[in-house]
Amino acid sequence: MLIPSISFLGIVEEFILLADLPISIVSYALAFHYSWLAEAWLFVAGTAWWYLLGRAAEFVIDTRRNLRD
Repeated sequence: MLIPSISFLGIVEEFILLADLPISIVSYALAFHYSWLAEAWLFVAGTAWWYLLGRAAEFVIDTRRNLRD
């Protein structure tokens, strides 16, 4: 059943799944039987994934900056 006023969220979720590809593989596997768990995994693990990517980028930038000085 589709709710017309929020049907765009299904399209947005596909882009989120592609952006979080390493994390969303688990979400794809869970989605067939446990859709609520797949959504929870996507939001919690996806947020942690982007946080760790940001911290790693910060570490690399700081390391390069310190090597230059």
